[in-house]
Amino acid sequence: MSLPYDLRPILKKPLGKLIKGDPHATHAKLGQIFSNKKPVKIASVGDYVTKNLLEKGPQPDIAIVDNRIMRQEINPIIFERPHKHVKNEAGTISSQAYKVLKRAIMLKKKLAIIVEGEEDLLVLPLMVMMPIGSVIVNGF
Repeated sequence: MSLPYDLRPILKKPLGKLIKGDPHATHAKLGQIFSNKKPVKIASVGDYVTKNLLEKGPQPDIAIVDNRIMRQEINPIIFERPHKHVKNEAGTISSQAYKVLKRAIMLKKKLAIIVEGEEDLLVLPLMVMMPIGSVIVNGF
């Protein structure tokens, strides 16, 4: 599925609670949110936010990365958990990525999804499929 051009400006705006600030401040705020509401599942979308959660907690159940930050290649995150590789072109949600996301949500163990292409839009099916009470942390 490819994202229609008329939806692109709409999806550039945050679709949830936007936490602004330096990494230390945003992580502290996120910690407050998680202590008040114990998420059913946690997903992270993006290398920067995933790296920070893996280092500082809480650990995401589903971690989605593409080995890029702000379209610049970075050293890949080394995952000490099962992981799947999927192809997902920019501006799309591939059927392969969708199927892996669906399976990851049903799993009882943590999974990393490493995207060849772009992971940005994969937050959309997560929003629809994750159980009520889950949290998706998305950022650069």
